[in-house]
Amino acid sequence: EVKLELGEASEEELVDRSSLGRLKVLVVDDMASARQMLETTLESFEYRVDCVSSGQDALKALENAPVDDPYKLVLMDWKMPEMDGVEASRLIKSHQSLQDVPTIIMVTAYDRQEVMSEASELGLEGCLIKPVTPSTLLDTILGIFGRSAGVKQNAEGQDVWKIRTLDEIA
Repeated sequence: EVKLELGEASEEELVDRSSLGRLKVLVVDDMASARQMLETTLESFEYRVDCVSSGQDALKALENAPVDDPYKLVLMDWKMPEMDGVEASRLIKSHQSLQDVPTIIMVTAYDRQEVMSEASELGLEGCLIKPVTPSTLLDTILGIFGRSAGVKQNAEGQDVWKIRTLDEIA
């Protein structure tokens, strides 16, 4: 008999449901089609999305974000001209003037151990292999920010997506 236990995110890991529903995301990719696909998918989750085409533009966008509304998540392409995603992520993680360093998920078309190990060494929160499906993207975001934070609720506090927990099913 195999028993599986589901862990719950600690209180520090949880994000307020209403804030995750309007999560501010920066997509960084040199390919317009990849930016558009990620933007469309993220907007379908009702996230607020901005897109840039380079690591330099990502740094500028993060620096220029309002202090009271910073980016909470960056989806960073691994392979870009001039400044790749690894270097851009390194600069973001060590940026002295960013009061709120965002969560970074590396996105790559290269299914290589090299990408995974570089992401891990930098302390990035996740790594996705293109093509990224909507379900994989949402699952990754919820896994990072805390699953219970991802349940979208309407004004009456009801679950709009009709997600049932294991307790409700049993």
